[in-house]
Amino acid sequence: MNFNDSTYRASENPFWIGEELLKCGSITPEQLASAKQVWRKTPSLKFSSILETLGLIHSRELIKLLALHYHVSIASLDPKHVDRDTIRLIPQNMARLRNAIPFKRTENTLHLAVEDPSQYGLSQAQADFPHSTIQIEVASKKIFKAH
Repeated sequence: MNFNDSTYRASENPFWIGEELLKCGSITPEQLASAKQVWRKTPSLKFSSILETLGLIHSRELIKLLALHYHVSIASLDPKHVDRDTIRLIPQNMARLRNAIPFKRTENTLHLAVEDPSQYGLSQAQADFPHSTIQIEVASKKIFKAH
């Protein structure tokens, strides 16, 4: 999969991930149309979740695509990079609700792993952690179910 950085701009289009997969040849127009049809029947689901369920994108590819699109890093949630005291800055139920986990603090910067920056982004994080500089990073949705 080869994505061109110039194509990644904030987007209101719920299908942008599928369209990027189509552009790079990872899926066919028919697969994209099928995924759109499923989403129209269940619009409460994120389109990326439908693509994953249909096997059209793997979690690792999705994370890379989100990171490129939102110009953020991919969170390293290896236990040796996770500060347990920092994780406790947000109650577990709130972390699950927002799909956000504070996982590292460096000086005045709080590193926050999120599933999707369009769902919980910098402005929300700054409101929740007003005394910290926030570094948003993307992580697999599986990590949020584990915490």
